[in-house]
Amino acid sequence: VQLKEEIREFVIQTDAQMKGLPRDDFVFGYPITEKPRQQNELRPCFLAMPTKNWLPNVQNTIKLAAEGFKCMLSVDNTAPGDIMNQVWRDIRRSDVIIADLTEQNPNVFYEMGLAHALGKAIIMIKQKDTVDVPFDVSNYKYCEYNLKELDDLKIWLESAFRSVPQRYVFDPFSD
Repeated sequence: VQLKEEIREFVIQTDAQMKGLPRDDFVFGYPITEKPRQQNELRPCFLAMPTKNWLPNVQNTIKLAAEGFKCMLSVDNTAPGDIMNQVWRDIRRSDVIIADLTEQNPNVFYEMGLAHALGKAIIMIKQKDTVDVPFDVSNYKYCEYNLKELDDLKIWLESAFRSVPQRYVFDPFSD
């Protein structure tokens, strides 16, 4: 079968553009209509967390541990529009997702499922002495933390952030 010249040229140009993308899965895991992250920009991290009174302290601990990352929480996005479209976009943009499984919040599991389907790196945490992690995700590594010992969580997260795979050649190598 012979391709029409216009289609052949389109395929060649598309192939050339795809070679400039960070990784093969970039098209599926990032809004292709947006400009790719540039060198020296912080790597995006999406926080999937229940909105509870302890959230600010844990969120701050995550941000302190996230050297080289910019952490975004969906409720912090004040842009008007459909919140789930914004969540979907933010997850697609992110290099890593932090999922706090404390109290088994359905929104957190939904957001974690979206990230998992995109092949995103997911760092799971949960508070000690709360409901166990469900069987479906219990085979993944996670950190149990104590709200009174957030320095321990910070140390664990620093290591976890260092292990996030590269997306661009200019990203630091993971441990």
